[in-house]
This record gives sequence, C-alpha cells and structure tokens, in this order.
Amino acid sequence: MKIGDTIRDIEDGDCYFEGIATEIEDNKVTKYLLTKIVWSDEVDEDDDRLNTEIEPQWWYIQQVKTDNIKYNMKVEREDIENMVRGIYPDYCAFNIPIVKQCGSYVGGMVDEWRWDWSEIQSLSIDDLVKLYMMCKISHKQKDKK
Repeated sequence: MKIGDTIRDIEDGDCYFEGIATEIEDNKVTKYLLTKIVWSDEVDEDDDRLNTEIEPQWWYIQQVKTDNIKYNMKVEREDIENMVRGIYPDYCAFNIPIVKQCGSYVGGMVDEWRWDWSEIQSLSIDDLVKLYMMCKISHKQKDKK
C-alpha cells in the first residue's frame, strides 16, 4: 500500500471505516483520513471523526479496489507543488492540522483560500502529497452530502 490508496479498516464484514492512507511505516498504514463509517451496512454520516486523520482502529486494513486510472510516472517536487497550487480545501478540511498549517481562509467579500508558500516549501514530499490528498478528498466528501 502507499499514501493516497483507499483503504478499509475492518472490524468485521459489515462494519468498517474507509479512508485514504496518509502515513505508512514498514509497509503498514499508520494513519488515514477517515471518509466513511459503516455499521451493519448502514453509513454513519454524523460521526465527528469523519474528515479527520486517525490511526487504525480495528482488526485489519484492506486496500479498496477503485476504478481510478493509475499511471506510473516520475514527478518532481515542483510538479506536486503545482498540484497543490491548483487546488484548495473545502470548508470541511479547514481544521485538519496540515491544511491549517499551510494556508488560511479569507472570508467576507473575498471568500478564498490562500496558501503560505514558505510552509508548503518546508514540507517533506510525503507531507506535500498528503496535503494534496486532504484537499482532493475534502471536495469528494462535500459532494456526497
């Protein structure tokens, strides 16, 4: 598994947490962005843990097969920074620590997200990818509601 993979943290067959891997150590998911909670085949949309980064909670982690097209290509740090430059978090992600660290929301008549490029440039490659994934997933979560 790798950062950005969709995973399930499984308690049993019909009870699980689903999310995006944000930290991996020794080829194991150690943290993920929680995007879905299912109890007895019922989706829980009100849990306060949704859209937060958590550690695995249950018996085992399983990678979820997706319909995403996967390309194997080499990208440089500058490419990932430009991906971040082209995205902004949805409101639901504003309080995620890495998002909050790297930018701020300007409300009122302006209504925009502003990145702090010195903070972004200080991130490791893994944290830069994590920041991008957090922003991307925040919009998917908004669209589900």
